Amino acid sequence: MKSQAEMDQDYQALLDLLPPFIVECAQKKSILKRNSNLERLAHDNDIPIYVIKSSTTSHLTKFLLYILKMEEPSESRELAKLDALMLESIKALEVSGKPIELPSANAYTRRYQHQFLANLGLHSESLGKEPNRRVVINGRNQD
Repeated sequence: MKSQAEMDQDYQALLDLLPPFIVECAQKKSILKRNSNLERLAHDNDIPIYVIKSSTTSHLTKFLLYILKMEEPSESRELAKLDALMLESIKALEVSGKPIELPSANAYTRRYQHQFLANLGLHSESLGKEPNRRVVINGRNQD
């Protein structure tokens, strides 16, 4: 078991890794509404303000993983599978020249797919209705 001094040292080491930011819990009364100077100061110094839904362990953990640009291992594996599927689909598009439909996916996954494809200079759109909404890769952007 670590002593309090060791835990404080670990905590300080973690804080040293993080850029400056302000976190506000949506369930509490807004600190920023009561103190507009704090919001202005943050804005003037390019300090981002994040609002989390609640101060539960799961919300705080997800927030820290986001801030530290880390992913949970299961999410990382899923994204790797998704990347592989999209690369295969892009190859099929280049061979056939016809739009390729990806499997239906939730909004988060579709957003990730659109961003991934846009970064490769490809045009995509979502078709269908929930829960069968899916991304269609149409080809290269005309820009």
